[in-house]
Amino acid sequence: PKKARAMVVDDEHFSHNIIKNFLNRMSIDMLEGAFDGMSAYRKYVDYVEQGENPQIVTMDLTMPIMDGKTAAKKIREFEVQRKMKPCTLIVISGNCSESEIAECINPLGGIRANAFLKKPANIEELMRVIARHCKGTVTLSLQRNFSAPLL
Repeated sequence: PKKARAMVVDDEHFSHNIIKNFLNRMSIDMLEGAFDGMSAYRKYVDYVEQGENPQIVTMDLTMPIMDGKTAAKKIREFEVQRKMKPCTLIVISGNCSESEIAECINPLGGIRANAFLKKPANIEELMRVIARHCKGTVTLSLQRNFSAPLL
């Protein structure tokens, strides 16, 4: 299997860097992420057009310019238009209602997130989600002595 590529989308620099550093330590190639939904969507499209498809996208919901739900829906629409394998989309967000979470992970909805992690999410939880959804398609490894809450 080839190495996975990931993109982190979060407007909070602290959260963004912690998630990015963790994924990097899992031997996942990090693509430049985004700090708002509009940039996230544009970068995702650019990466796909360059043949650098991100296999993993982590997405915050509350962001400036375009929120995470809208960006995720646009990414999913783009994937359908291109008839491509969808990325593993992991929503990592705080202050969410149960109905928002259900909307994000509904397999028939526009977002179709593979998982929803509430902040503060922990590293082991994120690792389990990635291992479950990327099994057999990517190389995942982690230095054993790394364990910390995300936020």
